[in-house]
Amino acid sequence: MLCEICFELQVDYIKNATGFNAGGATSEMVECLKQNSQGIKVVASGGIHSREFAQELIDAGAYRLGTSSNLHNTK
Repeated sequence: MLCEICFELQVDYIKNATGFNAGGATSEMVECLKQNSQGIKVVASGGIHSREFAQELIDAGAYRLGTSSNLHNTK
């Protein structure tokens, strides 16, 4: 239903969470939003602390990532 409302309002992005509460981004949530977003871009936020997880979210359909972590220096 959220994706339908966002589509009707012609938003540019759907974000999974603010990143401040527990239970940040998951690849399952990103996939769900992507499948139901009717073409709206998905932003994944919260709990992204490694390049590997960031890539997993991108592979799941995230267009952007919201992170305060420095992913450049992680292995």
